Amino acid sequence: MGSKFMNRPDSENFWKVDADYTEFWDTHVSTRPNYSPFFYDVRYRHHAAHSSSYDLAHDVGSGAGQVAAELALQFSHVIASDNEEDHLTLTKRRVAPNFDSSRISYTHSRGEDLASKHAEASADMIAAAEVMVLMDPNEGLRSFAKLLKPGGTLATWFYGRPTFTDADLLAKGQPILDQIMVQLWTKVIRGSKPKRRWGFKRCADAMESWLDYVSFPADTGQDVQRFKWNTHGTLPFFGKEACGFDIEPVSNIAEGENVVVQKDPEF
Repeated sequence: MGSKFMNRPDSENFWKVDADYTEFWDTHVSTRPNYSPFFYDVRYRHHAAHSSSYDLAHDVGSGAGQVAAELALQFSHVIASDNEEDHLTLTKRRVAPNFDSSRISYTHSRGEDLASKHAEASADMIAAAEVMVLMDPNEGLRSFAKLLKPGGTLATWFYGRPTFTDADLLAKGQPILDQIMVQLWTKVIRGSKPKRRWGFKRCADAMESWLDYVSFPADTGQDVQRFKWNTHGTLPFFGKEACGFDIEPVSNIAEGENVVVQKDPEF
């Protein structure tokens, strides 16, 4: 079962920030979660169970290049891609001091179009961090399936709004923080034109689904692992109060897929 909004052709990616907006990006990088060695190790262990090849990895929706830089420590070459050319300018600026073009190269492309710009069956791993909810999931998966080698790994993940780990702050501070988020996003979403609002709708449904809306057909995806940490928190950055439309979670978990739910305040 799927939301009718997941694949709407008249929805659009609402996320864009100019690369020259230095203050935003510096704040973004300094305040976003730092993925721990354990976080990446979950993905690397899964890959090692299916492949011994570490030639090429893709960082889809590279943004500030945080994931590209990590992948470059494990793979011989990384291709960082983004549908916004300004974001790639930022990625280059941030990672070039440590990785030259022989280690990280760049492609201006939507994730859905990557297979038309790179050789089929060429990638060992594709990482799609914080970007899957912005994509057409069916088109994206078709593109990724073409790019991956047999035994290759697709790793996609998403983190949600900040949640206090201290019990007292969770009880007293979280409602205040959540209300601030509602006020900020209400102006943005309800003030958007229809096409952009449908983009928010698709994203909201996807986040509320904890990415379970993503369907992995048996002929293209095997050994599917779905990890969920701290589901007592809220994955969507904006909820129904801000949107002004119903949010419809979708589950496409198939028989045989492994779902791991864990609670770890330090994760």
